Amino acid sequence: MKGPRPSILEVLLGRTVEVQLPGESGRRKVSAKWFDTMVADGTIGPVSNENSATGLAERTRIMVRATRIGPIGLFVPLSERFSALAGSKPEEWDFFLAVGAVCAALIEHNFRDSSSETNELVRRTAAEELVEWRTVALEALEDCEGFVVRSMEALLQVGDSTAREALSKAIGMWIAWNVLKREPSEEADVALAAAAGTAALKIVEGCWD
Repeated sequence: MKGPRPSILEVLLGRTVEVQLPGESGRRKVSAKWFDTMVADGTIGPVSNENSATGLAERTRIMVRATRIGPIGLFVPLSERFSALAGSKPEEWDFFLAVGAVCAALIEHNFRDSSSETNELVRRTAAEELVEWRTVALEALEDCEGFVVRSMEALLQVGDSTAREALSKAIGMWIAWNVLKREPSEEADVALAAAAGTAALKIVEGCWD
C-alpha cells in the first residue's frame, strides 16, 4: 500500500507517525496527514496504534509542536486591531498563546476521555515536550491550568456558557493578562482576551480527532 511521502516541512515539525500497516511486517513512519486520511477512508481500521499509548503520546508531541508554529504571524494583524497590544512584545504573545493552546488541548482531552491513565500519559508527554522547548514553559502551563480551572468553574456556575465557551474565555483571559502584564479589565482588553482564546482553541482544533 503506497501513500504520499512525508514532506520536508512535516518531518522538520515532527508531524510523522510510526505505524504498522496491513500486509507489512515492519513499522514505518508516515505523515500525520497521510495517516489521518487512511483512517478516514477506512484503509486503516480503528484498531491501530493511534489508540495505543505510543500513538497517543506521538499525537500529543505533534500537538505541542504545532502550538509553537500556530502563533507565528498573528501578532502584527492583532496589534493593528487591538490597541491594547501596543507596547507588548511579539515573542511574549507567541509564548503565552502557545502555552495557552497546550492547556486548552489538555483540558479538551479530559472532556473526551475520563481515564486518569490516558490523561496522565498526555499530560506527562506534553510536559516533557514543553521542557525540551523552554524550561519555563512547564511552569507557565501549570499556572495556566490553575487559572483556567478556577475561571471555568466560576463561568459555569453562572450558567451562561457552554464548557467550550468557558474554556475559550478562561484561556483568553490568561493569555491577555500575561501579555498585558495586568488584569484585562477595560473593554478593549476583554475583546483582546476573546480573540486570544479563540486563536488558542483554533491552533489545537482537531488534535484529538
